[in-house]
Amino acid sequence: MFKLTAEEKLRKSRNTIYTNRGGCIMAPVLSMGQSSIVQDIPTAATNGRDKFYSSAYFDSLEDIREVIGVDMHEGVHIFLRHMQRHPDLIKEDFALFNAAADYADNDFLYQIPGYGEWFVLPKGHLYDAKFHGWSVREIYDFLKNGRDKDKPEDNQGQGDGQGDEQGDGQGNDNGPPSDCTMPDGSTGREVGGKKYKTETLDEHDPNGYNNMSEAEQEQHEKEITRAIHEASVLCGTQDMGMPRQLAQAQEREADWREVTQQFFQNQTRGRDELTRSRFNRKRLVDGLYMAAPYGERLGRVIIAADASGSIDDKALASWLNHIAMVADQCEPDAVEVLWWDSNVVGHQTIEGGYKNLASVLKPVGGGGTNVSSVAKYIKDKKIDADCVIVLTDGWVESDIKWDIDMPTLWVVTERETFVPPSGQVVKFK
Repeated sequence: MFKLTAEEKLRKSRNTIYTNRGGCIMAPVLSMGQSSIVQDIPTAATNGRDKFYSSAYFDSLEDIREVIGVDMHEGVHIFLRHMQRHPDLIKEDFALFNAAADYADNDFLYQIPGYGEWFVLPKGHLYDAKFHGWSVREIYDFLKNGRDKDKPEDNQGQGDGQGDEQGDGQGNDNGPPSDCTMPDGSTGREVGGKKYKTETLDEHDPNGYNNMSEAEQEQHEKEITRAIHEASVLCGTQDMGMPRQLAQAQEREADWREVTQQFFQNQTRGRDELTRSRFNRKRLVDGLYMAAPYGERLGRVIIAADASGSIDDKALASWLNHIAMVADQCEPDAVEVLWWDSNVVGHQTIEGGYKNLASVLKPVGGGGTNVSSVAKYIKDKKIDADCVIVLTDGWVESDIKWDIDMPTLWVVTERETFVPPSGQVVKFK
């Protein structure tokens, strides 16, 4: 019987993908970078730009549908920017990041029309219905800390991570997650009494992207953006729903700095009169010395910073430095800084001199996380303010009580699906 070579299998895979409804959305990203048959890896790999396929592994796959599944799997890693978006997870626990990325990647593939017909993933791939629609970070956090996407305060789990079982949704709290061995001898994590396989079929190399020059990285990002746009157009022409992850990747992420500054400016009051006794500092950047609004002012501002220790010092410093810059520009009457964990554990009032705001702040805390305590503190202390800005990782109580009548901006460092009871949300990067 005639047997295809690895190179021929890859060519057949691409021809099949490009000519099938559903698979065509992968064409733009698979045409990016290099696709190579190599000898020095066990299965397949990507560095965020290029794809590598083991000759021996392709030879072992007798079903061409599995070859196509592997080929598409590497393309999804690139589509979703796994290497670029999660350097902190890669540094913290590379093996667990690999598993989380594969769970998210394969969930994407399960949504493409034709899965199980003209393409499938090989036996042993990571998939669990529990993680449907979850981001890499949410899956990672569940496997590492047992925090459920919808119930972050609980340690719940389901499924066995084998790619063939979908779980029953009846997880229970059996203590913190721990490493375990799966029935097939592979590595796994036990969460809530259930086992999830964490040993991936393919490899992920973050150094390929990190070693690019700045110009190369910028060009690569443009190519991915274009590929996502082309895929979205193809979804429309094929009368096919776009996978949720791809739709999210298409959305432009707002810059938290711009959002924060605009939020401050939106709270100013009394813009009707002008005076030349002082100049409008906001127009200096345009080279203009203009009259400032006489009545324009920002009253009291509350800054509520998560001090539980879940936000690293570098991120906290970056956020506070930007708050100081914006406060110096907008000149509020006062800034009330609340440090909170399970309760508000520190309160500082600063009036003027906002340029050096970050240097005079004294973070305290280190306990749990209960953001409702901030609203309670504001009410109990009768703090009258124009607005509130909250810095949080998003992993807080599920029933937030935010019964204060103040415009609120939530700057979220981690949990991508965080939804507050009211206010505006922006992702911190």
